[in-house]
Amino acid sequence: MNSFDSAIVEFACRWLPYGTPPPEELLTQFGMTSTRYEQQLSRILDDCPSHIPLDTRRKLWLRLAERQAAPTRATASPV
Repeated sequence: MNSFDSAIVEFACRWLPYGTPPPEELLTQFGMTSTRYEQQLSRILDDCPSHIPLDTRRKLWLRLAERQAAPTRATASPV
């Protein structure tokens, strides 16, 4: 796991008690969208399991699953 991946995991762990980080925070910290952040975090959890304690991995996977299961906002279409 490189330093960028470590920073993402540390960031995700800091946000665990509060929910999903806001998009502007992800853009500021990592220069990525929420979708890209979730993809990156998922890849890290898959690729580097021995670097992340099991309990922490479970919590992060659960957070990702909750985020994916959350309904998306419907956008209003102009009439």
